[in-house]
Amino acid sequence: MSAPEQVQQQPSVEPPAATTTQDARAKQPKRSNKAKGCGVCSDFKTLRRKPVAEVFSKASTDAAAAMSSTSLSSKASSTFSSPSSSPYQPFPCPPDSSTLGSSTWTFLHTMAAYYPETPSPAEQLSMRNFISALTRFYPCGYCAEHLTTEVIRNPPTVQNNRALSKWFCEVHNEVNQRQGKPKFDCSKVFERWRDGAPGTDCFPDLAEA
Repeated sequence: MSAPEQVQQQPSVEPPAATTTQDARAKQPKRSNKAKGCGVCSDFKTLRRKPVAEVFSKASTDAAAAMSSTSLSSKASSTFSSPSSSPYQPFPCPPDSSTLGSSTWTFLHTMAAYYPETPSPAEQLSMRNFISALTRFYPCGYCAEHLTTEVIRNPPTVQNNRALSKWFCEVHNEVNQRQGKPKFDCSKVFERWRDGAPGTDCFPDLAEA
C-alpha cells in the first residue's frame, strides 16, 4: 500500500470584525459631562426633581382618600379620566420678539456650554451650518439680519465648547449694549449655563452616583 498523502493544513482565518453602526458608535469617545446634577440631560431625571415628586405624592394621597370614601366604580371615571377627555387649552397669544429672544438665548447658551470639548470636523461643520440656518429662518426678521451681520463680521468659533460659548456671549452682549442692558461677564458662561455658581448644588437629587 502506498503511504498516506500528507494533508496540508490551511492557516485559520479570523472572521472580519463587525462594522455595524452600533459598533462604530461604541468606539467613539464618550463626551464628558463635568456638570453636577445635569438639569438638561434627560427627561427621566427631570421628573425626579423634588417639586415634581412632591406634586405626585400629594396627588396620590388625594386620590387614595377619594377612593376610600366613595365607591371605586363611581369615582374612577371622574378622578382618573383619560387625558384625551380634557380639551387642549392653547395660550392666548403667540410669543413676541422679546419672549422669543429670551427663550432662544437660553437655548443657544446652554447648547454651547454642552458642545463637545474636542468636536470632530463633522460636528464643527454641523454647528456652522446650524448658525447659518438660524440667520435664515429665525422668525424675527430684524434679529436675523443683525445675526447675519455679526456672523459676517465675526465668524463663529467652533473649536470647542468654551470658544463657542464665548462667541455667543459676545454676540448677546452686543445686543444688550444696543438695548441699553448690562453686559454679561463672558468668563462665567459655564457657571451660568452648565455648572452653577461655586458652592451651590442646583440639582442635588439629579447628581450622578
